[in-house]
Amino acid sequence: GLARGFNSCGISKPNSLEQVALRVLNVKPDKTNQSYDYALPLGNSQYNYAALDAKLTYQCGVKLLEMCYAEGLQRVVDADLSAIPAFAMMNYKGIPVNKQILLELREDYQKAAEDAIKPWMDLFPGTNPGSWMQVAKNLKDKWGIEPKATDPKTGQEKIATDNATLTPYALENPVIDQLLFYRSLTKDVEYIDGYLEHVINVDGFDVIRPNYSQNAENCTGRTSSRKPNMQNIPKLTKRRKNLGLKAIRSAFVAPPGYKMIIVDLAGSHGQIARYVAKDKKLIEANELGIKVHFYTVQGMLALEGKNVSVEELVKAKEDDNHPLAEDLNRLYDPAKTVFYGGLNMQSARTLQNTFLKKTDTIVPLDVCKNYIEGGRLAYKDVYQL
Repeated sequence: GLARGFNSCGISKPNSLEQVALRVLNVKPDKTNQSYDYALPLGNSQYNYAALDAKLTYQCGVKLLEMCYAEGLQRVVDADLSAIPAFAMMNYKGIPVNKQILLELREDYQKAAEDAIKPWMDLFPGTNPGSWMQVAKNLKDKWGIEPKATDPKTGQEKIATDNATLTPYALENPVIDQLLFYRSLTKDVEYIDGYLEHVINVDGFDVIRPNYSQNAENCTGRTSSRKPNMQNIPKLTKRRKNLGLKAIRSAFVAPPGYKMIIVDLAGSHGQIARYVAKDKKLIEANELGIKVHFYTVQGMLALEGKNVSVEELVKAKEDDNHPLAEDLNRLYDPAKTVFYGGLNMQSARTLQNTFLKKTDTIVPLDVCKNYIEGGRLAYKDVYQL
């Protein structure tokens, strides 16, 4: 499966064993015995058919590995193959979790969601804030707002009440802002419900056993997990923290007698960009051991007419009385979103939505555009690719 994913190069292809065998081995499996009544006496033909899947799987695997090596992917394939035992262990052992904490989190987040939507329900009693049609009607009747977005399928404008479309209105209207926050909190509740649904006991400990895929279905080379998704556990934003909510991640704790080791590979994106783009600022950051986000802040400040050195920004991080401390505190967290969004070539509108999803912060569209330009200014070699 890994080798098949590597060879597909991100292109969606049929992936049943029959289809892979036809594509890779130019062999169409004989399915004549598929309809045989296996309650009847079995002959060699039936035994051979029963062994066919194992035979084709092995042959396809050998051929696909040869194809990977021929494309210069040996190191990539070998690294992923060596990780198979770890993924198998994670699937079996599961992720340790404290079910009681999950139940408490669900209660707290549900209460926060109910409080968040109260201003909306006070204005529109008896309506369903989860219905886009009712929300659209409420917006038009109360404020004369008719939010529209372009349908990607038809190219035509249509009424839309998704977060990205409503974000500009939320900047001016606190009730709409609360509606978007409510949606975010209910999404958290859905995540918690998904975790609770999959809690089981293994060897005396409560765990969650997600289904891991080393090479995601879209064949991007990234791992994925589902039932439930354990790779995108919602983070605790400042807005949630100010309400007294605890991090959903706090429910995932090591059982007695064990410790949980947390490894963050987020920086690998920047390392890959440095290697591919040979970007001068990224190379400098790596050599000096300075976080790239200081360089992003430097670029963002340059657009404000403030030409400062990265060294001074680093000092400001450690000194609240530094002349640049206020600017750094204002821009450092946004700089993280700008940097990673820039690597994914996000538009200003997408970046605005990313800010909303990750930080509960509504950033004006023109500010997002300036942030992107600040990123371009900081990492010119990356954006020239």
